Amino acid sequence: MTSSSPLPSHNDGNSQGSGSPESSNQHYGDYSQSTPPTYDTGYGDQSLNYNNSSYGSPYGGYHGSGQFSPRPHVGFGEAIKKWKDNIFHFSGRASRSEYWWIQLLWALIMFGLVAITFVVLLGQASAMETSAPDEAFTTSESWFLGSFFFAYILILVLGLVQGITTLALGWRRLQDAGFPGGLYLLNFVGLGIVPFIMCLMPSSPSGYQYDKPVDVNRP
Repeated sequence: MTSSSPLPSHNDGNSQGSGSPESSNQHYGDYSQSTPPTYDTGYGDQSLNYNNSSYGSPYGGYHGSGQFSPRPHVGFGEAIKKWKDNIFHFSGRASRSEYWWIQLLWALIMFGLVAITFVVLLGQASAMETSAPDEAFTTSESWFLGSFFFAYILILVLGLVQGITTLALGWRRLQDAGFPGGLYLLNFVGLGIVPFIMCLMPSSPSGYQYDKPVDVNRP
């Protein structure tokens, strides 16, 4: 009594024949394949650019065409308008031009205030030198000290206003660079160099995760 083999018979004669497609077949159990199976890992080379839909989020930066768009580059006047319209808006992103034009505006304001204060105090100091000794403290020095403290308080108030009104802007700038916006608060604990460097970074595709539906078509 002969037992049949569970595997299909293999014809050695056929496998040694001419170079037909069947001659290179490899048998795996009951299946015949010309080559062993290959598997696509799906990890192709994907460049980090704004047109790569792999950086998708439920709504962040998505404009309905399968592509993503960074925040636009703006001029000085447009940056002021965007800043005013979104002065307390923390979600979304802000481009480098949106952020640094406003920082330039505040730098000019502070520089102008310091320059005016310096000129006024210099003039009053000159008046103190030319005034009579018995009149020095009652007139020139009192004006000098009053002007100095007034300018000092004004600079402190403007600095506070700047910090409050640019907090949301800096928050969005960090998010545009791909960092959590809350790191901008390091400015208030003496570590301002950290968010300063982060604000210099270009826009990052990962920043789209901070967009909300209201930010999709925000100008």
